[in-house]
Amino acid sequence: MFDIAKEDLKDLLKNVDAGRLQLPEFQRSYVWNDEDVRSLLASVAKGFPVGALLTLETGGEIRFKPRLLEGVDEKKVEPIELLLDGQQRITSLYQTLFSQKAVRTRNQKKAEVERFYYLDIQKAVAPAAEMIDAIVGVAADRTIRENFGKTITLDLTTIEREFEQDMFPLNRALDARDWFYGWRDYWRAKGRDIYDFEKALDQGVIDVIQRYKVPIIRLDRRNSREAICLVFEKVNVGGKKLVAFELVT
Repeated sequence: MFDIAKEDLKDLLKNVDAGRLQLPEFQRSYVWNDEDVRSLLASVAKGFPVGALLTLETGGEIRFKPRLLEGVDEKKVEPIELLLDGQQRITSLYQTLFSQKAVRTRNQKKAEVERFYYLDIQKAVAPAAEMIDAIVGVAADRTIRENFGKTITLDLTTIEREFEQDMFPLNRALDARDWFYGWRDYWRAKGRDIYDFEKALDQGVIDVIQRYKVPIIRLDRRNSREAICLVFEKVNVGGKKLVAFELVT
């Protein structure tokens, strides 16, 4: 027994932050890398589908120990749903678009790194823009460095430097108004009119993210133990099927 619905991305991420949507404790850890995250963000910014989520209502015959998604502040709260499939996608979107902390991910060498993600506005609103090329990951100190860290090639350590470089922080995407006001005022004082620029960004990208809806397949709590275990058997977690021991557990 299940239901299929679409939910606003913003509301979904609020539920993650509040602990209303959690993971079964046995789920593997978050493993996506920087390229995965940028690709997902590009798809959402273009309004492309990124696949349905699968959730299970809590309070039924099977009771799993829950845990918060990675990046959510520790809190003691009982979830109303458990996320069975979609952990990597939702964790990525929560950390990049909702949380104000740096995203913990991996670089091309598979080393753990912390990133903030920005939208290069000029690239994002250019005709026939490749959105993934407009999404930039910077280090936790909000810089990009070269020459073994000796040379700073991009400095976004203050909001004024974000304005100056036309770099929009994607963790402001769900509530962008104040940042836009500051960006406009910064350039107005310097005699630059960014009205058309701002309009293209707002309507072509930010509004798409804010209106984005995620399809969700919800298994209700009346499903039997056998039905839930069969679902788990078919669900991929981190690119690998659950093994027999995990299913038994």
